[in-house]
Amino acid sequence: MAPEPPPVPGSASEKQLIDRLTCACETGDVDAIIALFADDAWLTVPPAPLEYQGRDPIARFLTAISFRDGRTYRLVPTRANGQLAFGACLRGARPDAAQANSLLVLTLTGSRIQAMTRFDGKCCPLRPAARGPVASSAAEDLKAGGAVLPYRLDMARKQPTPEDAAAARRILLDGGTPR
Repeated sequence: MAPEPPPVPGSASEKQLIDRLTCACETGDVDAIIALFADDAWLTVPPAPLEYQGRDPIARFLTAISFRDGRTYRLVPTRANGQLAFGACLRGARPDAAQANSLLVLTLTGSRIQAMTRFDGKCCPLRPAARGPVASSAAEDLKAGGAVLPYRLDMARKQPTPEDAAAARRILLDGGTPR
């Protein structure tokens, strides 16, 4: 059976997904985020060799890493290589103190997230694809025209090495960080 196509850009279905994901990230509600994922979804975090498939492993990663210590994010919707994406800004102690953190690129099947690829802000600068003056913040960059990634996201998945598995185990089970 062929996968269901993603919602049309700008459609009510896409806007509903954007609203639900944005609200969940702003409040740190991992359960609400996971409810948006397909059962067999993938989370990848290049260039780290870490991949998680399924809602439970993704939930453990989000809880242990992304939303640890009460972290929350402001999401700025955009597009990357034509796919729905978000600039994620880590919120600080003050509401106006948010810093660019990452670019989240979604692959959708229907209104479900089939894959989320998280590009760290350090290795994927958040700059607009459109020409024009440089915006003063990551949020303005994203609103100015989105981002163009240096390669396609539908690349073949590599088989994890024992080192990859050890890094994932440190993150998910031991509370460590990847090396």
